[in-house]
Amino acid sequence: MHTRLCSSVLLATALSCEVPREGPEGPKGPAGAQGPQGPAGMPAMAGSRLQPRSIVGADGSRVPFSIWDSQRKEVCRFVLAEDQKLRCLPAFEDVLIFDNLYGDPACADPVFYTSLPIPCPLAYGRVKIAGTCDEAGPFEAVFALTKIGAPGTRYISSGGACINGGPANPALAWWKGTRIAPTEFVAGTAE
Repeated sequence: MHTRLCSSVLLATALSCEVPREGPEGPKGPAGAQGPQGPAGMPAMAGSRLQPRSIVGADGSRVPFSIWDSQRKEVCRFVLAEDQKLRCLPAFEDVLIFDNLYGDPACADPVFYTSLPIPCPLAYGRVKIAGTCDEAGPFEAVFALTKIGAPGTRYISSGGACINGGPANPALAWWKGTRIAPTEFVAGTAE
């Protein structure tokens, strides 16, 4: 009989258990003490050629915004160059258009154009080279620019052939590009 009583008590306890419920949220406590300063970001360091440039805010903040190549005397940015290496190539706006156009029948001298008014001389043009499935791409080739008149005939590189594209539009502004070897720019690695 004693055994039966214990079983009944255990059964009754199990059936009467309720899941605890949350009550209303209490008042907010006081703010805690200031935590320790977080880890500093990796500082930008100047090398023999590349120098980081920052903007200093009125609140004391310092924000990196560009890289200066002291040898070439220009701002640059890291992108994949045509040799498939990260290089600090000249930073410039995409105002010129390269439509696979050339100023010669061998498709060796690329030409760039724009219909936009250009207020200052342009130094560079770039050509994006698509990567393959085995390459990261697109890669960038950089060209030094020389202002020219409209080429009499424009040539188009298509499928490995150089075809006559007809007369160039003289109303556009034209530049001839001379390829700059990627080794002229500082290489880098991502860490």
